[in-house]
Amino acid sequence: MLFPARPRVVTEAQFSDLTEQQLDAYDCVFLCDVERLDSTEVRRLKMHLLRGGGVVFSFGPGMARHLDLYNKLLYDNGQGILPARLVQAQVAPEDHYFAFDVSRAKFQEPPLKAFDSDDGRLGLRSVRFRQYIQAKLAPGREAHAVLTFQPGSHDPKKKIAAGLPAGAPHVAADLAERKRSGGRRQGEGR
Repeated sequence: MLFPARPRVVTEAQFSDLTEQQLDAYDCVFLCDVERLDSTEVRRLKMHLLRGGGVVFSFGPGMARHLDLYNKLLYDNGQGILPARLVQAQVAPEDHYFAFDVSRAKFQEPPLKAFDSDDGRLGLRSVRFRQYIQAKLAPGREAHAVLTFQPGSHDPKKKIAAGLPAGAPHVAADLAERKRSGGRRQGEGR
């Protein structure tokens, strides 16, 4: 059974004031283009993960300007909570875009199960984005692609620009963290 999400949206300053105990009330923390994190906030996110919570990073232009900082705090030479090193922003040419390729997606499995309908698939297929952050998985870390993407052109008569990557994971799940927690939040039964 699916339950409606009731997110609590906070500013970066409000997030800085939350304690580890307050974060424990949430299944998942979504960081949407948070321009800067500090070591205290990263420690709280680590503790949230260790207690079975989730963290999702949604990189935007603000975060993209600080990849070195995110690599230092979150990737930490392959030992941090981010399973991949952030390499660079990949930007589509002016008349191009990237879109999700749902043809091989497994809609019967989380997190895509919520999109397992004609409307859900159409919604994912219609998303267009101009840039993303390339990442390189740390040695010894496992991840599986939840969604991949393909480049496209706004002009269907034009060929896709040469050199644009296709089929690379866009949304990936860190399998190592999932295995360590047994796929459960702390305190949940088997």
